[in-house]
Amino acid sequence: MTSEEEVYIWTKQLFRANGWTILASDPPRGTDIPRLEIKEPGDVQSLTKNKNAIINDLVYCKNGVMTLIECKDSSHKISMDVDKLNILIENNAWRESLITAMSERSLFNREGVPTVDAVRNGTALVPALSYPGKPRSGLSKFLQIAFNQGKENIKIGNEVHLTATKSLECITG
Repeated sequence: MTSEEEVYIWTKQLFRANGWTILASDPPRGTDIPRLEIKEPGDVQSLTKNKNAIINDLVYCKNGVMTLIECKDSSHKISMDVDKLNILIENNAWRESLITAMSERSLFNREGVPTVDAVRNGTALVPALSYPGKPRSGLSKFLQIAFNQGKENIKIGNEVHLTATKSLECITG
């Protein structure tokens, strides 16, 4: 059985090997890279860690494209992540919260990061799922990275913005 930690490491290696810049990380066992906590829009904030916030497992950028990646140890566990990423990508208020979180960490100053406008309108954002097995159908808005014993099988959904698709082609081999 493949662990979430293995999927996380393989995903990290894949993006690093293809020249992507890591912006944030929240791996299963902690990290030395800052987390990017995207708070729920509005004034209500929970005192509980991670409640009312989205924290992606990995956030990478290259050529003005940003991938928001969730790693799982099984493709059967991705439904909550699909919902979470859809909210983040499709909801204007959540994208504004992402801009705020990125600004607070001065991430817009990093090389390869998309512009504020590209994050605001969502054209630079790519939701990504990484897990063992094979890419699943019905995820046309997503980048899927499916691993079989560490070897990746990558599927770029046909609804991923064309600009992002061109930047992602380097990892598809």
